[in-house]
Parts: sequence; structure tokens; C-alpha cells
Amino acid sequence: MEELFRLLGNREVLRIANLLLKSRRVTLLELELLLELDMELLKQRLADLVEQGVIYSFATEERQFYQLNPRFVEEHEQLYDYLLNKMKSHVVFLSDLNRFNRYRLNRLTEQDIRDNRERVLNIVN
Repeated sequence: MEELFRLLGNREVLRIANLLLKSRRVTLLELELLLELDMELLKQRLADLVEQGVIYSFATEERQFYQLNPRFVEEHEQLYDYLLNKMKSHVVFLSDLNRFNRYRLNRLTEQDIRDNRERVLNIVN
């Protein structure tokens, strides 16, 4: 439990968790673009979240997805509720969610990022 709290004290981890709390699932490339995080740092934070059981990953033939672990939510309901409430009013988390919402409302995909990253960035920013 101590390791979980240490992990959740990290701003990048909370930004990742924030998007995963609001989305059904998201890919590594989508997270990297939306959060503007270094890919290696992002991979490490995701691995830490998987290790602590906060999220899980699954793959299709085409890509790797990340999703909030329902078991984590079930086992840590008060912590989950606390995080949700705190993230609703923090400017960084709200900004990330606005970018995410523009991404989804425009029906952008990982393929769009691969084809024209600058165009996608212009839309979400």
C-alpha cells in the first residue's frame, strides 16, 4: 500500500490515471500525444501502474491498450472517489481532459496521429 501511495503522489501518474478514469481505454500513442509526455517516462509510469494493479493492459493484433482496473476501483473505492473529486477542480487535469474530449469529439484515432501528428495536435490544443 505504501508503494501505491508513493506512486499516486507523482503528477505524471495522476495525469495518466485521470485520462484512464474518464476513458474506456486508451493507447500508448494517444497518451503520449494527449499528455505530451516523453515516451520512455510514460512507459515506466504505465508499468508502475500495472504493477500496482491500478490499470491493466491488453493487446489486439494492431495495438496495446490501457484501461483502469475495475478490481482496483472495487478494492479502493474511497481512494477512487477522492481522486475523482480532486481531479475535477485541478487546472492541469482539466486541461488534459479538454484535450482528450476534443480528440474523441473529432473522432480522431491512433492512425490519425501516425498520419498527421501536427494536424491532430492543432485540433486537440
